[in-house]
Amino acid sequence: MTPPATPPSVPGAPAPPPAAPGADVIEVGPHASGVYDPPQRPPGLWRRVLQRHADRKGARWGLFAAIALTGVGAFFALRYDEGTPTPLAPAVRVDSASVGPATNAPSGIVPSFDPSASPEASFRVRTARVASGYRTVAVFANPGEAVPLSAEGRAGRFVLNASAGAVRPAGPNHWRWTAPARPGLHRLTMRDAASGETVRINAIVRTPFDPASEAIGGFRVGPYGRTPHRRNPVYRTPRGLVALTPGMADIAVSPHLTLGQFMPKQPGAPTRYMLLDERLIVKLERLLDRARKAGLPARRLVVMSGYRTPWYNATIGNETTFSAHLYGAAADVYVDDDGDGTMDDLNGDGRVTLDDARALHAVAEGLDADPDVRGGLGLYPANAVHGPFIHLDVRGERARW
Repeated sequence: MTPPATPPSVPGAPAPPPAAPGADVIEVGPHASGVYDPPQRPPGLWRRVLQRHADRKGARWGLFAAIALTGVGAFFALRYDEGTPTPLAPAVRVDSASVGPATNAPSGIVPSFDPSASPEASFRVRTARVASGYRTVAVFANPGEAVPLSAEGRAGRFVLNASAGAVRPAGPNHWRWTAPARPGLHRLTMRDAASGETVRINAIVRTPFDPASEAIGGFRVGPYGRTPHRRNPVYRTPRGLVALTPGMADIAVSPHLTLGQFMPKQPGAPTRYMLLDERLIVKLERLLDRARKAGLPARRLVVMSGYRTPWYNATIGNETTFSAHLYGAAADVYVDDDGDGTMDDLNGDGRVTLDDARALHAVAEGLDADPDVRGGLGLYPANAVHGPFIHLDVRGERARW
């Protein structure tokens, strides 16, 4: 493959991400003006067909062909809208050796990964999006947003306390927590008044984001679609992003996952920003739990690709403008208990092949029975850059590839 031309730099603009050794490099040459811009999406197939038919058969036949191809494209966009994975930076692996006390987080916020401790609580904490039955829960909100919280799963009287913001009762074992104006981590606890059993809720307040600016705090974001894809609320344009200030990456969002595992690989600013959907966290935690119960040797998940900005998604060659990754609702994952940077031998045949990803895929297939976490599921083979892995998302409708 011919080495790619180095695009000229623009003061203040982040450089494209470096390629991993052995990776296929996406070639992006300089424009005639000498100013480097992210690669532009070429004219769509329907436009080319429209022009061809307009020239040959007249505008009516061109319009007919365009409408037909647009319908076919919409069908495939629903099922195959995730594009390529992100092989241009190392995957984020979090284990007991790499996670230390967070500098700006209270003690006990980070996961302990204690195999003797049960991650499950005897009751569930329900947020606006999902019910979590784990001892560590994460919620995300914009400043001033009212977040519904409730205890469910068994009888009893529960108490909700918050280190910041306002808690107001909304019925028996139901509350509304109003997020404070200050972005960052705030500690909530939900406690069984009789037994004292407590679930820790790590409430993370986003930094306000103006989509028209396509950037935040010097971090390039790029353009989001103006209206949600297929009117799906998962694809709403975000109005706030989580700032990964020092210590934030180590915060536990569930018993076995941290916020930093989902951070964007994109360089170019002192502080990175991201999105993360609460439903995805619960889905991945359930995947790990069910994999172990199915007899697979799976203690920890590696998130190879979590959140991507629209800008970064374009620079790695993806033309998908409504990938669930752009909304913090998707992750590409594999099991790597031995720490060698690739999928483990899950089926015990002495080799690491696509069959190991299929074993994890088979477990993930059953997760969509819960409509709260229903979404896409994809299977990907190994290449020169990464081993086999699976993609999961919580788009709200079933999709397979």
